[in-house]
Amino acid sequence: MGSIALIRQEFSDADWYGRAKAAVARNPKLPLVETNVAHEALRAALEANTTFVAHTQDEHDIQRWQLIAKEFPFNLAFRGTGLEYRRLGMVSATKPTIILPLQLPAVPDVSDISVAHRVSLEDLIHWYWAADNPRLLDSAGCRIAFTTDGLKDRSEYLSAIRTFVEHGLPRERALAAMTTNAASIAGIDNRCGKLASGYIANMVIADGDIFNDKTTIRTVLVAGDEHVQAPRADVDIRGHWTVAAVAGRTLRAHVSGEAERPTATFKADSIAIPGTFSVDNGRISFTLRTDTLGATGVARGTAVLDSILMQASVVMADGSTASVVFRRDSVIAGEPPAKPSKPEVRRGLPNWLPLDPFGRTGEPEQESVLLRNATVWTCSSDGLLQNADVLLQGGKIAGVGKGLVGAGTAIDATGMHITPGIIDEHSHIAITRGVNEGTHAVTTEVRIGDVLNPDDVNIYRQLSGGVTGTHLLHGSANPM
Repeated sequence: MGSIALIRQEFSDADWYGRAKAAVARNPKLPLVETNVAHEALRAALEANTTFVAHTQDEHDIQRWQLIAKEFPFNLAFRGTGLEYRRLGMVSATKPTIILPLQLPAVPDVSDISVAHRVSLEDLIHWYWAADNPRLLDSAGCRIAFTTDGLKDRSEYLSAIRTFVEHGLPRERALAAMTTNAASIAGIDNRCGKLASGYIANMVIADGDIFNDKTTIRTVLVAGDEHVQAPRADVDIRGHWTVAAVAGRTLRAHVSGEAERPTATFKADSIAIPGTFSVDNGRISFTLRTDTLGATGVARGTAVLDSILMQASVVMADGSTASVVFRRDSVIAGEPPAKPSKPEVRRGLPNWLPLDPFGRTGEPEQESVLLRNATVWTCSSDGLLQNADVLLQGGKIAGVGKGLVGAGTAIDATGMHITPGIIDEHSHIAITRGVNEGTHAVTTEVRIGDVLNPDDVNIYRQLSGGVTGTHLLHGSANPM
């Protein structure tokens, strides 16, 4: 509450400051306005139509900020929470710009029935729908971008976006969120975000569809300056090789895997020879356990990388040396480019609000109900009525008395007492993030209406106790 009041006051002050300075400029006889650099900076930003980015803490903060932007008109974008899907209708009504975080919830632990009950339905809903949030917002017409802010391991950036694509976010929309949308929000879309003449040479070069998890980013250009991420192999040695001779035996080597990080298996006839194999800095290194070849121990060797013929120097377990030739017999064709996977078919977003265990698909239908033969506490000049009826129609009391007739449901209330719904005259339910303002004793500048939480389960709990109206007030720590 206090933060919203402070923000509104600052915008109001900046507005007054600008108008007061303009008035003095028109009429030098007016008293000078004391210079305030903060007001000047905010006023200049407003006059330049600068986009302000509001950091939200829940999905309702979007509407709270939009009310401020409506009172003091300014351009607004949001740093989202990933929870916007929970109020998709409210958010999509204004189609805001939202910069989305990339954190995704861990899979809830329901493996053991002794702990599974601790996982709430709300947590399960979020686990299922969190990765759909970008798709839902984009399909609703919101402009989205992504941020690594809050991501513990920023190398997971692309992995998270690939997950969004798997959950139905179109590839071209995901790429726009990473490029053109981001550039537009930052105000640099006249020179960044596109591969176009005159734009800064910022590029990502990959060996396949960037949203496929088997694709490797090879190099990145920043203003034309190349930063190699994963260089291609200078020599692709994958294939079948004849190795002659180790401990007097000719071996067969099968080299497979990725061209940059190949692996190899060795055989003497049909017998597998245990060992290791690696490629680094233009050389191969290998070890072979030669016990099955008649030489106890492990032989170690190295050779300069070549695509056809490699001459290896080998040191046997007894310290003797030998020359071994690797001769290529055939190649292994690389794997064909991975085809884009089809997005997972997702079920429709539940249409109840709030999106938690107590949500509803709509307002309850107002039935016609006749309560018969009760003791009725009218709290009016009629006083206490014995053996009386109460007729409800369209959500209102249509009549109180004896012998009433009405269509709909009739309930025998003999022995029951009926009173007006209880009104809680001082309550702190359904208020977001605290009700006391600890820095001020007098807090008449704040408004409870700014921080209402319509999803608070305590609303239901009060209804179950007969409370039908609540007066939400500031904390008792504040006299005013």
